[in-house]
Amino acid sequence: GFFALADVSDGTLPIDGAELKASISNGVAKIDKAEANSAKYKIWLSGIASYAGRGLALSGGIIQADQPATQTNNQGPNQSSFFVGGTWSTPFISPISRGVSGE
Repeated sequence: GFFALADVSDGTLPIDGAELKASISNGVAKIDKAEANSAKYKIWLSGIASYAGRGLALSGGIIQADQPATQTNNQGPNQSSFFVGGTWSTPFISPISRGVSGE
């Protein structure tokens, strides 16, 4: 399932630093890397955000700060991955479950 970001946005998360790498072309921002670091967690996002339509299509993850983030389909053991869709004013979050490898 998914949930609206507004449903869980009552708290705060102080960050120690952030890094952003993006390009804008034809009204669409391609976010190659957006990363925020706190004392306990590292949160990353990548994907696209449309200026004209204000749409979002982002994937991301959250991991303990002392572990490297994996920005691919290979989710680490302590990493939670999610999808962010919707619009700038009404984004929604959908957790991404770990796939079964067939082993």
